[in-house]
Amino acid sequence: MRRRFKRIKKNNKRNYLYIGLMIILCTYMIVDYIGCRLTPIVHNIIEINVNKNVHNYLFNMFNTDLLTKDELMNIVEINKNKDDEIISVDYRFDLVYKNLSEKMAEMFNDVRNMDVKMEYYDYENGLFFVPLGIIDKGNILITDFGFKLPVKVVFFTDIKMGYKTKVTSYGMNNVLVELYLVVTVWNTVLSPSSFYDFDNTYEIVVASKVIMGKIPVFYGDSIEKSSSIVSS
Repeated sequence: MRRRFKRIKKNNKRNYLYIGLMIILCTYMIVDYIGCRLTPIVHNIIEINVNKNVHNYLFNMFNTDLLTKDELMNIVEINKNKDDEIISVDYRFDLVYKNLSEKMAEMFNDVRNMDVKMEYYDYENGLFFVPLGIIDKGNILITDFGFKLPVKVVFFTDIKMGYKTKVTSYGMNNVLVELYLVVTVWNTVLSPSSFYDFDNTYEIVVASKVIMGKIPVFYGDSIEKSSSIVSS
């Protein structure tokens, strides 16, 4: 009788151990499944919100020309042949820095330290709160259901700037001269189990002017020249 009791007790311990291991394994599989489904969704939400914030900032900052038409033509030197055809486009780097350096430095600091506003979902102190139902993104009826999962996410923003001049045919014997500020914004999203990079390039017109001239046939409809200014 005593041996039988000991055998039952050992069997119970073994069963409890198996049950405990099964609970741990099932919990791990559920958490892993939720994490794998949730990670790309969180990355996508962050990318949309970051791009929207950067776009709105740049749009508000450059809603008017930064340079006058005279300043533009002092920076961009257009060389023509005797037939009034444009043969080359050169730059005055010193005047670019003189006229744009202050605005570029302001933008550089603002974008790198931007306080991104996350719409629809809560984001506070590096924690991103998303409802459990969002993992079934194909069903709009349950997207907002379930308790909110706190996801630790940190993202860094870096920026590189350059400029580009574009000369385009503009009617009979006229060309449109445009100076663009080219801004590339890199973002890195870090979470406990992964990282994700994405970037966008914005071309912002800072000045434009119509002048007399023609673009040679071998250039096509436009002439472009790019030059790097500052890199983070």
